Amino acid sequence: MKRFTGMCFILAVAVILASCAQKAILPWTVLFPSGTDARFVPDERTVVFRSSDVEVRFSPLPEIPRKGEYYEGTIAIFNGTDQDLIVRWEKVLLSDSYGFTKRFRFGQKERIPVLFPEKDALVTPGSRISFVYRVKPADLVRASEYRDLASYRFSLPLKVGGEEKVFEVDYQVLPAEK
Repeated sequence: MKRFTGMCFILAVAVILASCAQKAILPWTVLFPSGTDARFVPDERTVVFRSSDVEVRFSPLPEIPRKGEYYEGTIAIFNGTDQDLIVRWEKVLLSDSYGFTKRFRFGQKERIPVLFPEKDALVTPGSRISFVYRVKPADLVRASEYRDLASYRFSLPLKVGGEEKVFEVDYQVLPAEK
């Protein structure tokens, strides 16, 4: 009986530690407007949205950045179509609820440094491409230390065949419950 009680106690401690670790790993929550064809994958800290046979994954900005630090994220695109896909890096947008919109331009050093390929990228059918972006949150969101809620719009133009499509997702980031 004592052995069974001891095992139950160890199991309870393990569950509590696991839930604490999960909260520590994920300090924020992502919400989408109703009807949005996007989902948040907490374990990967990734937003996934798709249109026809193209899937876009990106890691969104956290709610409360540390002062003076850069936030680094990734954007990955999978081409499931039977046509070539061109990623228009220079037209990627990230805007916030305070009315500040930043158009990422490769090679640009002022305001928001971003790591970019040097030119638009070709993604052949069935292949995937990804790149890293680096944002200084204080440059992107005004009064970031004082807000309770942030809304963002991420926009990524792609050319599929000869047609340009814009992948766009609106999302809100909430601080984790304490």
